[in-house]
Amino acid sequence: MQKPRLQVPDTDRREELEVKLARVRRWLEQTGARAVLVTDQGAFAWLTCGGDSHASLGQAEGTASVLVTLEHAFLLAANNELRRILDEEVAPLPFEPVTWPWYQPAAARAHVERLGAPGPVVSDLGQLGLSRAAASFATLRYTLLPPEIERYRQLGQDAAAALERRAPRLAPGSASATWPPSSRAAAWLTGSCRSSCWWRAARRKRKRS
Repeated sequence: MQKPRLQVPDTDRREELEVKLARVRRWLEQTGARAVLVTDQGAFAWLTCGGDSHASLGQAEGTASVLVTLEHAFLLAANNELRRILDEEVAPLPFEPVTWPWYQPAAARAHVERLGAPGPVVSDLGQLGLSRAAASFATLRYTLLPPEIERYRQLGQDAAAALERRAPRLAPGSASATWPPSSRAAAWLTGSCRSSCWWRAARRKRKRS
């Protein structure tokens, strides 16, 4: 089952991307890096204005990455994932696609080194043997843009409406797998289903605090 997705006009999403790329490039200039590879699922979603790269909720990295240089923004994925990501997750965004055969994962590093030359190239997760980006990279996501604030507000409204509609039909202690599809969709939206990434993220934060 796919998670419900808020619809964002293509023009707004492209404008939002330009602002975020500008932030990343200022960070590159400040840190002296030539490029940054963004692979973390949350960071990928932020940079692509809502794109979903996850294959497993149990790992930080997704199935696609974005390589940002001072002049370009590349979308990197193996050939068995690239078309889906382009069509379903980043369709209106002007990323330059880069791919390789899925059975040659080492090719990813070669592409990153070539596109990020003369370097240095860093990675948000330290992927592909690259140096990990400075902690300051995460701060680029701290200040929300107006479209992001609006999406959060819309999400809250949708979550409240979904919960009000479906909660009365659910029995205490029932497993989410037994819920009707409409109720599972509501659980994804509100984060009340334990299989949702929102619930897992909130749970991790509570454990750390």
